[in-house]
Amino acid sequence: MPPVKTKKKEIDENLIPQNVEAEEAILGAVLVNPSSLAKVSDALDAGCFYKPAHRYIYEAMIELFNNNDNIDIVSVSDVLSYNGKLEAVGGRAYINDLAENTITTTNVAYYAKIIKEKAIKRALISAGAEIVSKGYDLEPSDASIEQAEKLIYDISSNKTTSDLIPVKDLVLNAYDKIEYRYNHKDELSGVRTGFDKLDMTYYQVFVRVLINLI
Repeated sequence: MPPVKTKKKEIDENLIPQNVEAEEAILGAVLVNPSSLAKVSDALDAGCFYKPAHRYIYEAMIELFNNNDNIDIVSVSDVLSYNGKLEAVGGRAYINDLAENTITTTNVAYYAKIIKEKAIKRALISAGAEIVSKGYDLEPSDASIEQAEKLIYDISSNKTTSDLIPVKDLVLNAYDKIEYRYNHKDELSGVRTGFDKLDMTYYQVFVRVLINLI
């Protein structure tokens, strides 16, 4: 039987839990009213932000905050420039836009809750994809289970997103492993029934289900 050639699915960014508008609202609020950062810094770390530019800007704000420096358009731009990330965020013009588009600074706690919720959802998706990948590696099952439990525990204990691989990369990696295993049937892992056809049937069903979930 020839290898199965499947068209790799692109991950629709819109399906990944995120709220860019809430991220913009937080950053803009801090630029307009720097004291707003104290209301969200305990709840949010940079990894909670979905958009890379927003993570960089928030990191710059936290750096200024920790050094007791003023937070404004100029200082944030200066830190980003020093770290070589100013152009990556869209330059000073984008930071200006964040401040100018800020309507209110009173809802930062609510926006932080939205961002945190989306970050946890992304962390769960990332953990799920990584757990799927563990099912296809060559490690003992006890080690894989322990690692899977740790992934979920870290999320539930609020040790979220900064150490997790991006959702898109993990899901596509899991997809690659599934496709490889399907095309290398002699290398099927897991507990076998002792009946080759039954093993393959179970495996094919699992592959189809997981691809549909992806």
